[in-house]
Amino acid sequence: MRGIPPCGDPSLFGANPATANLELSSRNSPASGVSLPSEGGGKADGSPRGPSFRLACLPSATSFAVVEATEKNSETGSRELATRIVATLQSESPSFHGGGDEPAENLRIRYDVLEWVRDNVTPGMVTLETGCGYSSVVFAACGAAHTSVSPAPSEHANVRAWCEQKGVPTSVLQFENGFSEVVLPGLGDAPIDLMLIDGMHAYPWPIIDFFFTADRIKVGGYLMIDDVSLRSGETLREFVVREEGRWRLVTDLKATTIFQKLSAPSLRGLNWPEQPWGAKPVTRWKRRFRQLRQRFGG
Repeated sequence: MRGIPPCGDPSLFGANPATANLELSSRNSPASGVSLPSEGGGKADGSPRGPSFRLACLPSATSFAVVEATEKNSETGSRELATRIVATLQSESPSFHGGGDEPAENLRIRYDVLEWVRDNVTPGMVTLETGCGYSSVVFAACGAAHTSVSPAPSEHANVRAWCEQKGVPTSVLQFENGFSEVVLPGLGDAPIDLMLIDGMHAYPWPIIDFFFTADRIKVGGYLMIDDVSLRSGETLREFVVREEGRWRLVTDLKATTIFQKLSAPSLRGLNWPEQPWGAKPVTRWKRRFRQLRQRFGG
């Protein structure tokens, strides 16, 4: 047909050649309610000379290659930036916590966790954490759309200032000022790719953070539980480990456990018999054993 550029011509696709799909229907489309003569004319009764046709024009292999190369370059650039930033954090050890009347503290997450984030988080991922600090910096360096929840605006300012100084984009960073049990319910239920629980470590805060975010994590997404050496974090880890078919243990770092979500729902809508961790009642001898252990300091 005249006037239609060949498939693969960028003029078909505008700014994004990978998303175009030009479809030309018959000039006599019943769905449109319009009957036009075919290009070569029609029969005497007005019917088309030939059969209906549909021409689909899809992006060429070249178009796909251009988009793929652009995405790969973006990921490579973010990985290089994240690698440099992790090394800088190690060498400089900045203190983001504290401020005002409080002394500055370096309550950093372990570097093996930062390295895992560097190697597994890619541009465009949607990530969320309770807590704020080195992890917030590395998520931003990876190009993730990252939200940090903590009740310390001075920490948010410190992180943002350090990022700007080191060339880490801050447009992808969002800070929510407040305690997680108040903030998380107000963030909605939009899907996320990764959740890092590293806020309040007192019981039951890690469980609260999990409750409000577990079902937001996409199937295939990740849950990171920090400070599993503490009883509150260890209790949550024990629960998730038992949820076979819903979560898969990816790795146990020294103080952090990482899971991948396998199915949904992972929490809400499930009754206690459906949760392996609590499905079996505690037997009398186990209760007695716990009482004895508490009594004798075991």
